[in-house]
Amino acid sequence: MSPARSRYVDLVVTILAIVAGVAALVILVHDPAEARAGAGWRWGVMVLALALAGPLHLRLPGGFDASPVAPAIGLAMVLSPLIRLDDYVMRSALVVVGVIVGTGIGLALSALTGQGRPVAAVISSRIVGAAAAAALFRNVPWVDGKAPARQVEAWADTPWRMAVAMTVCGAVAVLIEMGVLVLRTAPIGRIDSQAELVARELGPIWLAVLGIAVAIALGFGPLDLWSVPIMASPLLLMRTALRRQAAIAQVRHDTIEALSRLTDGTGFTTEGHGRRVRDLTRLVGTELMLTERELRDLEMAAMLHDVGQLGLSDPLPGGATSEAARADQVAIAADGAAVIREFGGLERVAEIVELQSTPFRNVREFGEDVPIECRILKACNAYDDLTQGREEMRPSALERISLGMGYEYDPDVVDLLSNLTRPAR
Repeated sequence: MSPARSRYVDLVVTILAIVAGVAALVILVHDPAEARAGAGWRWGVMVLALALAGPLHLRLPGGFDASPVAPAIGLAMVLSPLIRLDDYVMRSALVVVGVIVGTGIGLALSALTGQGRPVAAVISSRIVGAAAAAALFRNVPWVDGKAPARQVEAWADTPWRMAVAMTVCGAVAVLIEMGVLVLRTAPIGRIDSQAELVARELGPIWLAVLGIAVAIALGFGPLDLWSVPIMASPLLLMRTALRRQAAIAQVRHDTIEALSRLTDGTGFTTEGHGRRVRDLTRLVGTELMLTERELRDLEMAAMLHDVGQLGLSDPLPGGATSEAARADQVAIAADGAAVIREFGGLERVAEIVELQSTPFRNVREFGEDVPIECRILKACNAYDDLTQGREEMRPSALERISLGMGYEYDPDVVDLLSNLTRPAR
């Protein structure tokens, strides 16, 4: 990601959230009696429910934070007939303040219970999304010259129209939050691929959030506040499933860590080789603007790239696969990829390991499709094979690698590797 752009996006969305909050407070202070009349006990219960749902966020295996329950309740506040006032601007102000108060209390509860807390910009984008959806639903006359909230009686015989309007307004809030996340985390020039990744990782969750929020809002008529626990219960089950998925991913990560250390412990590679290669590949991959998903796959491949050596009868000198014969390099890479495929779900990692031995000339002269991750791993592995973690070996290692630039190694990767390993002055 671009740190400068991430900071800029954080600043902009935080300012917008503050503006939305201040504007809502000004509206409430302008007529405090009307505000008190609108903020009845139902409003308070919804704020409390939102606060209690705050600590229920979790970290997905892909590195994204997910909090399906709290956003659904907050969005339901925005879309529901919770506040019965003639002044629709006051209604919007009350729900925005409710979302801010409930979210703030939820953050405090998260800190007190040791659950951690989401990124401030994510919370700010949620507030901005809620304010936009509230204005669109209650104040902007975009359906037959009126706001959807003013069409309750007119649409009494066609309730599907209200459901569609609520879905559209809620979708605006969802798109704002997902859009901010993409802009914050996308590498320069990779917004499209990051948007695809976010949609794949979080899209189903947000679709569920949107659907449940609309269901809660529509259920207020016949069920009153009972619509919240009844309609939100599937999200609690979803959270349980996501927690199990995260636990399985953690077990897989621990297994990979143990397997990567096996070559060190059995003398096939030097101590810490896999970790050093992993750290180098992440540095180079970040400079080449790989997405977070690509970086995770590259790191796993770096940790496991020498697993194929376990099938050798005798260890290679120093465990240096880059110094082995070409046929041995190909065989070790193929054996390692076969082991990785046994895990299931790591096909991309296995491909990186399998193609790591491919010389760069095959890309340049024969047009072979060798992913950039493979070229990064090849150069970083050779560098650590030659230095074995010793900084004083850097000049000779880079000299050896430079002799193979354009033939064995990708020149762009080697140049970055040279710059990134330069000692700090």
